[in-house]
Amino acid sequence: MLTVAYCRVSTEEQAAEGFSIAGQADKLRVYAELHDLGEVTVIADPGLSGKNLERPGLQQLLHMVNEGHVANVLTWRLDRLSRNLSDLILLADQFGQRGVALHSFTEKIDLSSATGRMFYNILGSFAQFYREQLAENVRMGMHQAMRQGKWINRPKTGYDLIDGELVPNEMAPVIRRIFTMRGEGASQGDIEAATGVKYSTIIGILRSRIYLGEVQMNGEWFPGHHEPLITPELFSAATRGRIKGRPKGTDLLSGKVRCGMCRRLMALDQNGEGRKMYRCKHRGQGCAQPRRTKSGCCGRPCWDCGSSATTSSSK
Repeated sequence: MLTVAYCRVSTEEQAAEGFSIAGQADKLRVYAELHDLGEVTVIADPGLSGKNLERPGLQQLLHMVNEGHVANVLTWRLDRLSRNLSDLILLADQFGQRGVALHSFTEKIDLSSATGRMFYNILGSFAQFYREQLAENVRMGMHQAMRQGKWINRPKTGYDLIDGELVPNEMAPVIRRIFTMRGEGASQGDIEAATGVKYSTIIGILRSRIYLGEVQMNGEWFPGHHEPLITPELFSAATRGRIKGRPKGTDLLSGKVRCGMCRRLMALDQNGEGRKMYRCKHRGQGCAQPRRTKSGCCGRPCWDCGSSATTSSSK
């Protein structure tokens, strides 16, 4: 039967409190020697949070316990096992059912008595309180940083994050060009071809107010400290409202072409080769009208040669 020392530390804890995995393991080996617990097998979860039980090392320990290979579990402190009270109670029950003795170097816990189990639960409550308080402090700090105009996430395209501040980089002119082209009616496909920026990235860029010098927190935008890359007028032009069935663009017939079969407005679309086409938005929903090119078989618009599409003015 094995004596297993379980060690865990997060990066923040090691920096703040200075107890490393190796330091915990050394003290637990000394503890085992003093109490004649035999040779110690060390299992560690470095850099992982104790908020739940989903840790590789802990899962390995639990598997060994369930297989009946463990007689003693040593830990530097109970919160190394978990900072969640319900998880600590679950672990204590699981160890008890398998006849495994749990030893805490710091708290000197004895789970064989009612007093020891009560003390165990009290300490578990404090561990959970510490975790929840830490989470509250982190959220508060993030909100405060955002309200002060600081950016706390990865930098967006067009900026570098230097000493906690967003600084425009070599992509800044490309960002301005994307907004300018969109404001002039260019499609995302045209912008992708002109700038080399991926279609999905362009959509994210056009939706972000960070380029106006703002920062976001939980869907709310605040004035930021960083330099804006575009003006409010350019942002408004590039993101002006779109009417369903009437795409934003420079096409003169946009929002005017109707399906010749169901008489509803047709949407402007592309066929993947850059050719603009009209598509009935109710195709597949009661309408069998195929997509129509802007220029049909004779070089004229399809409705001029009798195809199934009309303009609003010809109704």
